[in-house]
Amino acid sequence: TSGSIWPTGHDGNGNTKTMNPLPFIEDEAKTQRKDGKSSIQSFYRLRGYTFEGNNGVGKATIEVDGIVKRVDATGEDYLARTLLYRTFNVESSIAKDDDWGVIAAKHFDLGATSIDGDGKILWHVDKQKASDLAKSGDCKGNNNNLVNQLKGRSDIINNNQIWPVMDRDKKNSLSLALFGDHTSKGKNVDYDPRRSGVERVWSFDDTGCGEEDVVLTRAKNRTSESDITAPTGVRVDGRDTDRITLKECTGLTPSDPVFWTATQVCRPYSYRHYKSVCYTGRPSLNRGYTYWFSQESYGDGWTAWIPTPQKEWTVRIRQRDICSGQSKDECHMYIEHMKLENTRVYIENDKRAVVLHLELPPNDSKFISGVSTGRIELSDISQLCGVNAGRSQCNNKPESFVISQTNGSESSDCDEKRLQGNGNGNELQSILSIAGNSLPAAWVSLRTGTFTLSGNANMNGVVWANSFCSQNNGLSLSTKRSDGRKGSVVQAADELWQWKANGVMEANSAFLGRTIARGIRGSGLDMFRRW
Repeated sequence: TSGSIWPTGHDGNGNTKTMNPLPFIEDEAKTQRKDGKSSIQSFYRLRGYTFEGNNGVGKATIEVDGIVKRVDATGEDYLARTLLYRTFNVESSIAKDDDWGVIAAKHFDLGATSIDGDGKILWHVDKQKASDLAKSGDCKGNNNNLVNQLKGRSDIINNNQIWPVMDRDKKNSLSLALFGDHTSKGKNVDYDPRRSGVERVWSFDDTGCGEEDVVLTRAKNRTSESDITAPTGVRVDGRDTDRITLKECTGLTPSDPVFWTATQVCRPYSYRHYKSVCYTGRPSLNRGYTYWFSQESYGDGWTAWIPTPQKEWTVRIRQRDICSGQSKDECHMYIEHMKLENTRVYIENDKRAVVLHLELPPNDSKFISGVSTGRIELSDISQLCGVNAGRSQCNNKPESFVISQTNGSESSDCDEKRLQGNGNGNELQSILSIAGNSLPAAWVSLRTGTFTLSGNANMNGVVWANSFCSQNNGLSLSTKRSDGRKGSVVQAADELWQWKANGVMEANSAFLGRTIARGIRGSGLDMFRRW
């Protein structure tokens, strides 16, 4: 009724007692009785609702008015009135695929991001922000203010695709519930074959000088250079390209015998820091330089830029070479560093889903400064993906190729210096940076980390992060199934990980998207009052 507030019928002006009269329905079929006087109609009104629980899961009590009233009656002149009390067990659930949060973050710089398929953009807000949004009416979809606040483009994303939520980003164990427990010994974790029961940590970097340095591993508690080796069984193939880069080598002196060659200073784990970039304004090959060095502000030593032919690498990790002897259906690997400019990393995952953890294993892990970056950086001509056994083509199954991170400090913003920084003390940065088709299909879940774009990118899957940073680029995210069947990647993931069958969604659905709270009849007795 006009002027009433749902569900009680109160007038909403601070008066908690007076309700606006219930409206009569001008339909003879609604008349309950004709006795020679005015018609009698019955009405039902939700008088009260109380809830005890968290995140839409708990117990609730409803109070329902049943009222019998003559059509010509005024105010609260009733013939009869009853009140029903009923208890319910309340569960929150995601009703359909389009309600899932396929992009979720607390800090947003959406840019020209678009979603092809079902799914919402989940915006984690604090209590004050939620209050401001409710007061402003931004959640009603009448304008594009939500898009503007997320720094997105209103011609691609509209308000109806954005769903602000509060207090849903606190649960640490969500990724464990969805993608298996990687903290349990001996079941589904990749261990160092040289040290039984000790988790293995992986590092990928093609800015080195040879195939022996493209992929290196170590036991989590070992930091000496002799303990950092290329993993057995992993195949690395390379071929020359027509491109030449300038290799920057630092920490040298003119008398150093390795000054004139890059081969001995390129190992990412070496104390001699190394990276492969061409700086704007510095000597380049087209200016006639074959080598160049100068004393720079890199601390002690000299810096040399050495022209080096650029190679393309292909790394294949077979299913039998990871999580060897483990019994679970998925394989959990730890990645402390990945920087790929010209490399394709293929990880077989057709028989076992692979979960890449952008973090160090729990308990006793040793941090290596300058190496344990906690960053995955993929250029637009590199690639990281899951493949079928023996194949060299990405299988486009995001549900079985997960990039996860749960520990570490929360990212705070999309500051450019932070996104492109080289480290932060003794803590991993937890940053995933992609461009082009470098990450064709993945389910990204960075609880405190950052997802960012170094160029326009396309991807099939889901992106959850603490910060989503476009850096003025656009992500074209497809959420459609890759097997040609109807539905979204969410359905494919549920079938693979058996979320509903194992009851996982019952406790965690409130964290994953727009939910509907359903009341299921509880064991308490109904109570009636009639007067």
